[in-house]
Amino acid sequence: MAKRFVAVLVTLCAVLAALCFSGCAEEGGKPSYQLVSEGKLTVAMAPNFPPFDSLDGETPTGFDVSVAREVANRLGLQLEIKAVPFDELVQGVHDGTYDVAISALSINPSRSELVDFSSPYYLVDQAIVAKRGVYEKVSELKGKQVAAEAEATGYDYAMANVTQNVVTYKTAAECFAALEAGQVAAVVTDEPAATYFTNSTYSNCVTLETVATCEKYAVAVNKDNRALTDAINDALDQMDKDGTLAELQKQVG
Repeated sequence: MAKRFVAVLVTLCAVLAALCFSGCAEEGGKPSYQLVSEGKLTVAMAPNFPPFDSLDGETPTGFDVSVAREVANRLGLQLEIKAVPFDELVQGVHDGTYDVAISALSINPSRSELVDFSSPYYLVDQAIVAKRGVYEKVSELKGKQVAAEAEATGYDYAMANVTQNVVTYKTAAECFAALEAGQVAAVVTDEPAATYFTNSTYSNCVTLETVATCEKYAVAVNKDNRALTDAINDALDQMDKDGTLAELQKQVG
């Protein structure tokens, strides 16, 4: 009787293990998630938002590039970065053109309707930048033209808290160029980008205010590819626990 019970128990455990495995992987031990190209993690990125994404010649560089490379390595995949305009990132992942988007993308309700997001890998605030000596307070910008990147959360913040007169541009660099040319009174963008531009090309500009919006950057993944989201979350969790993520975050400053 005892032997029969043990045999049944062993068989049951084997069945449960097989079911669990089949939910995590395909035949041959291959991951169950879908990829645009086998063996590659195809990442959409807008390489014009330093210090997160930019180009050194033709080579993508920045914090997001490092995160993408580390995630791909931990998934055992080659990394392929596709340069995509920022306002096309989410739709491209939604349509299945790219596996993921890793490009200073904050989690927000409108994006979450189209894609899933991984666990956050960076927290960021908004900053309002103007020419040095022209304005002292954000309240002075009411009714003025303010620049923000198209489809960026800076646009949402500006519309809700700064002015209804917001002009959108394709890139943060274009926003700052418009500020330099006197076409707009201020730029609303993520604080690290504001710091980068005011410390380099646009040193005649200054941050009027940094607002603690505590936005969460995360990896955008197609909603039908939950297994890939889970795998990326596992990789990010490992990176957090072993200190890799904190080390990479030093690139932002």
